[in-house]
Amino acid sequence: MGQWNEDLIPLEQAGTLDGLFYQRVKRTPDGIAYRNYDREHKQWYELTWGDMERQVACWRQALSGEALESGDRVAILLRNCPEWVMFDQAALSLGLVVVPLYTDDRAEAIAYILRDAAVKLLLVQDTGRWNRMQEAVSDLPSLQRVVVLESKTPLKPGDEDVVREAKRWLPAKGEPLVQRRADPNSLASIADRHGRLKAEAISPR
Repeated sequence: MGQWNEDLIPLEQAGTLDGLFYQRVKRTPDGIAYRNYDREHKQWYELTWGDMERQVACWRQALSGEALESGDRVAILLRNCPEWVMFDQAALSLGLVVVPLYTDDRAEAIAYILRDAAVKLLLVQDTGRWNRMQEAVSDLPSLQRVVVLESKTPLKPGDEDVVREAKRWLPAKGEPLVQRRADPNSLASIADRHGRLKAEAISPR
């Protein structure tokens, strides 16, 4: 128990959720952060906290190029995967508000949430999923960018101005992460709870 207590990151040191991530990377960069199954190659692989830091930096760099401001909403429509965490931490480090979405929800329900939260950027699992929901969200005034993680099928004609494939959108390298100072009570996430949107604070408490 004593060893566990020594490894705890104090709230005052973390400050925010992205600050907690930064402090964990700083403490154990070579420690295993995530294990994930690669469906394409049918094998497990590991990511250290240092690996995650470098990937988060790339996602952060890409988000920084989208003319987003602190407080803007960005949405995630992914299965559980390391990229979910990468996007989430990158967004939080820029003061953006993350809106998680259910992967099996109806396109109309997703469109309602995107409109209600005024989401400006959406990360989608793959092009097939986007093609199925594209019509339902085509008239959302706030949505300015869609990023697809996996390109399994061709995009529909006319999507080129809005939709980007993650492998082309992400830079090869991002600027090193630094811990920002932010209000721990600022809005971090808007999650759907039984059809209602619920705000979550940015503090790691």
